[in-house]
Amino acid sequence: MGAGGALTRAAVVGVITGAVGAYPIGGFIAKNPFGVDLPLGIPVTGIYLAVMFGGFVLWWERWMPSRG
Repeated sequence: MGAGGALTRAAVVGVITGAVGAYPIGGFIAKNPFGVDLPLGIPVTGIYLAVMFGGFVLWWERWMPSRG
């Protein structure tokens, strides 16, 4: 399993998670008193989810093979 495969899987998971979760979670954040309105809440949430889940998948792909 090369580094390119891990990076590709992390990017795909990040983009899909960010796209699917951006509207429901961003809409929830905009409806609560966090001081963020809907046009800003959705993209920020999508980017956050993409980075967090993509980073986790990349970490997992790199860490698990070394555990043997």
